[in-house]
Amino acid sequence: MKMVVFSDYQCPACRILNEELEVRRRDGSLNFAVAFRHWPLSMHKFAEQAAVASECAGAQGRFPQMHDTLFSNQRDLGRVSWQQFAQMAGVPDSMSFVACLANDSVLTAVRDDARIAQTLRSRGTPTVVVQGGVRFVGVPAKGVLDSLVATLSEQNPPIQPRR
Repeated sequence: MKMVVFSDYQCPACRILNEELEVRRRDGSLNFAVAFRHWPLSMHKFAEQAAVASECAGAQGRFPQMHDTLFSNQRDLGRVSWQQFAQMAGVPDSMSFVACLANDSVLTAVRDDARIAQTLRSRGTPTVVVQGGVRFVGVPAKGVLDSLVATLSEQNPPIQPRR
């Protein structure tokens, strides 16, 4: 894994970084693995459950779609049901999705991600870790992000995991 992003679905800076990474993925400049991990901050009322919903969508192979749907509709968190988000993300089995939302092991996995993020002594979200060390917190300047993406792209063969 070359880049790990710890984020919170209610964090505006996390949404912006996600959009910036997506632009680079679409234009072909981001050709290395980016793994998204959860760090729902306690001040964001719906972030932890949004992270659980993304994992439940991921159990059906729809993590990237749910991840992007949650960020794209960030203002609707808490106003739109998790099932509606799942439908927007193309999650095929709504009954399994709903059952997953109540699964304590999924919540435990989200909280485990948050504990890992806290051990990094980061100051907040998003936190980007590259090759084991914190590279930046927040959204970097365009040139800084472009430089990091270019460097990592040169060093690594193309791979795709999102989670």
